[in-house]
Amino acid sequence: MMRLAIWLSLLSALAPAQEFRGKILGVVTDPASAAVAGVKLRAVNQDTGAILETISNDTGSYLIPFVLPGSYTVYAEGSGFKRSEWSGVRVLTNAEVTLNIRLELGAIEQSVTVTAAPPLLNLAGADLGQVVDKRYVSTVAIALTRNVVATARLAPGVTGKIGTFSSNDQTEVSLSGGGSTQARNEFTLDGIPNTVPQGGGNIVYVPALDSVEDVKVHTTLFDASFGHSNGGAVNITTKGGTNEFHGTGYIYKRWAALDANSWINNRLGLGKPAVSYRQTGFNIGGPILVPRLYNGRNRTFFFFAREDDKLANQVSRQSRVPTEQERNGDFSQTLSRTNTPFAIYDPSTTVVTGNRAERQPFAGNRIPTSRLDPTGVAVLKAYPLPNLQVPVQIGRFNWADSGVSDTKNHNTNLRIDHQFSDRHRVFGRFSRLFRDQGAVVFFPGPNDFPIDGTDAIADISRKFNSFAFDDTLVFSPAFVGSGRYGFSRRTQETQRGAYGLDGSALSLPPAILANQRFQG
Repeated sequence: MMRLAIWLSLLSALAPAQEFRGKILGVVTDPASAAVAGVKLRAVNQDTGAILETISNDTGSYLIPFVLPGSYTVYAEGSGFKRSEWSGVRVLTNAEVTLNIRLELGAIEQSVTVTAAPPLLNLAGADLGQVVDKRYVSTVAIALTRNVVATARLAPGVTGKIGTFSSNDQTEVSLSGGGSTQARNEFTLDGIPNTVPQGGGNIVYVPALDSVEDVKVHTTLFDASFGHSNGGAVNITTKGGTNEFHGTGYIYKRWAALDANSWINNRLGLGKPAVSYRQTGFNIGGPILVPRLYNGRNRTFFFFAREDDKLANQVSRQSRVPTEQERNGDFSQTLSRTNTPFAIYDPSTTVVTGNRAERQPFAGNRIPTSRLDPTGVAVLKAYPLPNLQVPVQIGRFNWADSGVSDTKNHNTNLRIDHQFSDRHRVFGRFSRLFRDQGAVVFFPGPNDFPIDGTDAIADISRKFNSFAFDDTLVFSPAFVGSGRYGFSRRTQETQRGAYGLDGSALSLPPAILANQRFQG
């Protein structure tokens, strides 16, 4: 009794969680359209053999809740009636499938098989949205980067651009229908919240495309459990194993030899960098079998997916770097932004009169060598020399280069489903994504690039973890409980600085060098 009380307490605490599973519901009637009570209904998963049961009530109504996405055969058996069988009933993510059953008089040993599909319209709720099932998730090329988030654009009213293979940025995604704004949509994964409220709505974990069962896009009038944002909601369900072993392997590659150089590189006379993209992966699922020890058919299933990506992306930059004369304090040939001679003033000549300060320019706009700081001179020498033939002018780019930014992804997903009995079933999933994004270091030393600070040099390492566990127990045909626990976590490590540059090369004082914790 104590264990049951604890379980029910947990259930009540988790009740508001987002639901990703569907329902099968309807009314059972006889040939005269009168309600039939006490009819036993069974929904059997065609891939796993899992059985879900319920009984129609006094009004003939029935409800089978918490139905995992998949294809089912529904049986209806009542005393004095032929057994009715509906095959190919497809339940999608968060779908409410209405299946009204009319029984025929006869012996229960006789059966009536119905092959007509149930209605495609949602007759049980006002939720407006669309399900993108696995046929489209795995075959329709929404984006060459194969990001599952992009499949949301197959639903009406969804606009915006999605990033690369595992990009979790939704800043440009908008789900029309409820007055939504960009980047304010909620994403869930197997019923677990999968967005960062304090991070601009970023998605935490993006599963590999081939590990997804289907995607439900909620645009408006959806359940309040999805109302954690002022936009829409996207509900993603991962694949589970079946009674048969299935697996796939794949490779997608962009060949550098077939890429053209960018327009900017051609204008600046820069060569084509060695850009490339490669995605490899595999997945396998089926029953858990241990020879002579355990046969998991119709009971225990697994699904494992692994995907690795490597992207070498072109990065072109322009900047204004000091000339050889400027490094030595000579600004006599430098023009200002207004195309007039550039004047540089001597701070030691400052004269303050009231609230006004005046300084005198250096003679000939040349700083004496004795006034140059050794550390400042060393920092200037860390920059490359100009490589563009342009006038020496403040604010005019005189340097350009092109490089490659390397991004690597390692995406792993494991899901286990187990059915203890027709009344008790559980599933668990753990997913992890590593994403390492390297900076393009055109020259060592500066902390920010370009020099005007519009873009920062940094190596970024991100880790995304997602976990889900669900326990569903049927106490009676009228009382079904489901408890779920999960978390989504994102961590990021950013490395900035001089990338291992020895501080002594910058002529830093010995006191700083002696107390330097690490180089760079």
